[in-house]
Amino acid sequence: MKLAERSQRWQAGFSMVELLVVVAIIATLAAVAGPPVANYIKVYTIQGAAQGVASEIQAARTRAIMKNVNKGVLFIVLAPNTDGNPTNEVAYRWVMEDIVEAAGAGVRQTTTNLLNDPDQVGPLRRLPVGVVFDVTAGATDRGFRFTRLGAMCVPDTANEPCPELDAGTNYVSGDANGDGQISVLQTRTGLRMFITVAQGGRVRIERGWQ
Repeated sequence: MKLAERSQRWQAGFSMVELLVVVAIIATLAAVAGPPVANYIKVYTIQGAAQGVASEIQAARTRAIMKNVNKGVLFIVLAPNTDGNPTNEVAYRWVMEDIVEAAGAGVRQTTTNLLNDPDQVGPLRRLPVGVVFDVTAGATDRGFRFTRLGAMCVPDTANEPCPELDAGTNYVSGDANGDGQISVLQTRTGLRMFITVAQGGRVRIERGWQ
């Protein structure tokens, strides 16, 4: 009898009071942890977007060095449904300006021609949902150009060695030091990050909030 009673006691399970206590503890923990987790996800998204852009800029620079280019390699931001970007979203990619075919070798091609040549462009990249490129009043062109030495220039003149790109939405701005900058914005939160490229080619990411 004692063994039977002990077995029944183990099989009784939790009481209603115990279940309510557990539910109350879980609810309290969720209320405390919820806002920090939500904020972390927002920050993680905008930081990931900035890292993705910076990585593609670095890929353009690396390609320019490895290919020992004469004309350069572009990192370019493309408005929706334009040459090089058939999607409904703003996108970005690297573009090789040197043409290897004999007919075009040594001749600088227009940005439009390059973007329509699949052999001259890298993979099309897009920002996460809710993150956009922040178009500022000081933007002067659509991208950066890298030389064979890995140096960067913001195309803002009609002359060599860094002529302007074909007309389009300008996302990139330059400063008095020759550095270039582009920013990404999380529209729902207003969080912003800046990707700055020094003249020497170094890429750095800075937060736009404290």
